[in-house]
Amino acid sequence: MYLIIAEKRSAAEKVGSCIKGESFKKGDGFIQSQNYYITWCAGHLYTLLDLEEYDPNYDPNEKHKWTMDGLPFCPPRFRYKVSQPKGNASMCATVRKQTKVIKKLANDASVSAIYHCGDSDREGEVIVRNAVRALLKSNKPIYRIWLNSYTTESVMKALSAKEPDSNYDGWDNAGLARAHEDWLFGINGTRYLSLKSGVLLPWGRCKYIITKAIVDRERAITNFVPVDYFAVVSKTNVKGYDIELTSKKTFDKDSSPDAAALANRYNAAGARVTSVKKDRVTVNPGRLFSTTELQAFVSSHYKGTDPKEIEASLEELYQSGYTTYPRTNSSFLTASDEHDVDLAINALKRAGFQNLVNKPKKKSIYDDSKVDGHSALTPTSNIPDISKLSPAQRITYECIRNRFLAVFCSEDCLADKTVITIRCDDEDFQLTGTINVAKGWLQYEPFGQKDKEVPPLNDGESVPVDFKPVKKQTAPPKRFTVASFGAWCNAPWRNEDDSEKTDYTDEEWKRILHEATICTDATRTPTITECRNVGYIKLSKGTYSPDTKGYQFVDACEKLGLTFTVKEVMDLSMMLFDVRKGTRTIDECVKTAMEKLNLMFTHKNAEVENLRPENTPICKCPKCGGNIIEWKESYSCSNKGCPAVVWKHSKVLEKINGKKKTFSKKDAIALFSGKPVSDKGCVSQKTGKTYDCLLYLDLTGEKAQMKITFDSAASTGKSVGVCPVCGKKMVERPNSFSCENSSCGFTIWKETKRFSDTLKIDAEKAKQLLDGKGVPFELTNKKNEKYTTNLLLTVSVYNGKHYPKFDLPVKPPKKY
Repeated sequence: MYLIIAEKRSAAEKVGSCIKGESFKKGDGFIQSQNYYITWCAGHLYTLLDLEEYDPNYDPNEKHKWTMDGLPFCPPRFRYKVSQPKGNASMCATVRKQTKVIKKLANDASVSAIYHCGDSDREGEVIVRNAVRALLKSNKPIYRIWLNSYTTESVMKALSAKEPDSNYDGWDNAGLARAHEDWLFGINGTRYLSLKSGVLLPWGRCKYIITKAIVDRERAITNFVPVDYFAVVSKTNVKGYDIELTSKKTFDKDSSPDAAALANRYNAAGARVTSVKKDRVTVNPGRLFSTTELQAFVSSHYKGTDPKEIEASLEELYQSGYTTYPRTNSSFLTASDEHDVDLAINALKRAGFQNLVNKPKKKSIYDDSKVDGHSALTPTSNIPDISKLSPAQRITYECIRNRFLAVFCSEDCLADKTVITIRCDDEDFQLTGTINVAKGWLQYEPFGQKDKEVPPLNDGESVPVDFKPVKKQTAPPKRFTVASFGAWCNAPWRNEDDSEKTDYTDEEWKRILHEATICTDATRTPTITECRNVGYIKLSKGTYSPDTKGYQFVDACEKLGLTFTVKEVMDLSMMLFDVRKGTRTIDECVKTAMEKLNLMFTHKNAEVENLRPENTPICKCPKCGGNIIEWKESYSCSNKGCPAVVWKHSKVLEKINGKKKTFSKKDAIALFSGKPVSDKGCVSQKTGKTYDCLLYLDLTGEKAQMKITFDSAASTGKSVGVCPVCGKKMVERPNSFSCENSSCGFTIWKETKRFSDTLKIDAEKAKQLLDGKGVPFELTNKKNEKYTTNLLLTVSVYNGKHYPKFDLPVKPPKKY
C-alpha cells in the first residue's frame, strides 16, 4: 500500500479521481483503494508555539496578558504544536482527528512508501512535512507529487516518477524561514504596537509597507497644490475629422503673452503634411497571465469584481482540474509545458474553438529563464461546463481561456497603421491611426485593439490650424487601482512612469523571479485582504484608499520605529529565495530579523496617541437613534438603557456546532442596518453535515437577540418597493426591509421607534410608505393620549449614511 497525504480534503479526493485503475471508497478521515490510502492535513495541523508557551512555568488554563517584558523575544529553538484554531471547536476537532488518522496510516506496516501531495509551493511543502516529521515513527521512502494541474496525466506522471521529497528541501527550508520570520515580526511587532496604542493593531513587514504606500499616496493627493500653466493647442476639423495638435512647449502661469505669441506665430506660419507612412503590421496579443496580471485584467474589464473573489475562483478552478496552479509570478511557459499545451489545444478544438496551433519556438511564450516554480496560468485539457460555474469562476476561467486562445491563435491579427507628420513652423506633430484588417486573435479576446481613424491626408497637403493658449493645471497623483497597485507590488523598484507596464526586460524578470517584490503572488492578495479586513485600507470602485485606522497605524508605527523601507522588504524576500536555492540558511534569516527588531525596540520609550475606540461611532442605532460605539468586547448603543448590542464573539452557533462567530465592524454595521451576515461551512455536531446559515439581529424585544436561519432564500427576500436612496429593490428580511444594494444600506425596521411610540411595519405598510403614500399609525400626544394619523416616509442623513424618518404630512397653508 502507498499513502498519499494532501493538504486538504478536496485535493485528496481530486487526486484519487485522477489515479487510473483504482476504485476508492470513503473511510473516516481518508479514502482507500486497492493500492492507496489518501488522507489530508486540514490546513496547518502544526503551528508554532505562542510566546508564553516558551515559559517553563506556562499554565494553559491561565489567561495571559500581553506585556512589554522580554520583548523582542526569539525562541532558542522554534517549536511546533498541534493547531488549535481559537473560537472554532469544530476545526479543532477536525485537526485532532486528522492528526490521529495520519499517524495511524503513516505507521501502518502495510504502507511501504509515502507520497507528499501538499500544494506545490513552500507553504504546502511545510504543511505536509511538519505532519510527517511529527507523526512518522520509522524510516520510509517519501516521494513528492508536485502538480501544476489536477489532471489524470499529471497525477499519474508524478506517481510513476517517484521523485524523492528531498529534492524539495530548499522549498521546505524557505517555508520554515518565512514562518519563523513572520512569527518574530508578527508576535513582537503586534504586541509592541498594540500595547503602546491601546488597541489591537496587527503588524508585519508587508502589512506595514502595503498600508504605508496607500496612505502616502492619499496624503500626496491631499497635499497636492495644482500649478497653473499654459499649453498651446489647435483644434480644427479636417475633411470631416476632428484633429487636435498640442505643442510640446508649455508656459508658466505668468507667461500668458509668450503662449499667445507662439500661437500667433504658428497660425501665421500655417501647417503642412511632411510625410505619410502606411504600414501593414502584425498586432501581437498580450502575454499569458501571471496571478497578479490576471487580477489586474479582471478588475479593469469587469468592474466590481473583487481581487479576493478572483483568488478564491482560481483556487477552485485549480482544485477542479480546469486551470493550472493558481499562484504564479510568471507569464511564460517552459519547454516541459509543450505537451500539456497540446492536450489543452486539442480539448479546446473539440469544444468548438478552431484556428489554434502550439508555438514552441516562440520566445514570447516559451522561455525557461523566466519561470521559477510555476508557469503562466493556462486552461487544462479538462473543459468545464460554463453554466455550472459561479459568476466569479466563469469570469476568471474565461479570461484565462480567452488569453490562451489569443496567444495560440494560428491566424495573425493584421492592422494598417498610418503615421502622419505635420510640420508647423519649427515643430513637428504626429497623428497616428490604426485600422484592423484581419481579426486573428481578436476573435477570442474581446478587449483587444480598437480602430482609430485619421483623415486621408497626402504628403505636401496643407492643414488648417487654430492655435490658442489654453490654461491648464498640473494633476495630482492618482490613487492606486487594483492593476497599478499589483504592478507596483510586483516591481516596486520601477520608475513611477513605468509602474503599470507589464512588459519587463530580461533583467527585470530576473529581479521578479528572485522575489524582489512586495509579497509573492501567493501571499499578496491574502495580505491586502487582511489589511482591508482589519480596517487599514479599503477598496471602492476598483481603487484603494486608506481608512482612518490606516492613518493611525502608519503614524504609530513611525513614532515607534516599526518601519521598513521598500528595499528592506525586498531584501528579506530575496533572502528567502536564497534559502530555497541553498545559498543562505534559516538561521541567517532569523538573525537578520532579530537585528531589525532590536533596532525597532530602541524606540520603545516613545509615546503614541491612545487609539481605544470607545468614543468612535460606527453607525446610528436603529432602536433609539443614538450612536453605536465600538467597545473592547462589543458594538453597542451609547444611550443608557438601550438594548441594542452585537457582541464581538457571539456564541449563537456554538450550541449547534461548537463554532463561535466573531463579528467585525463591517458585520456589526450590516446587522444594525437590518442585513444578514452569512456564516459558511458550519459543521453540525449532531449530523456532521456542512451547511451555510444567515445571522440576523433582532431588536424587537426588550433584549437584543441574534437569530439564525438556514433558509438561503431569506438572503434575497421579496421586493416591497424601490429604495428612495439609490433606486434598487427594497427586500423583506426577517426583521426589516432593506436595500439589496449592499453599498447603500438603507433599512426600514419592522419595529422602529418614533419618539415614545413603536411603529409596527408589515410588508403592506412598507410598500405604501415606499410609494410615497401616507400610512395610518397609532401615536401618543403630549397628554399621553392615543390618536391615529398618517405618516410619510422621508430620508435623513447622518455621518454620510441614510436613515428612514417618519413625518406627519405637511398641512397646506390656510386661505384667507
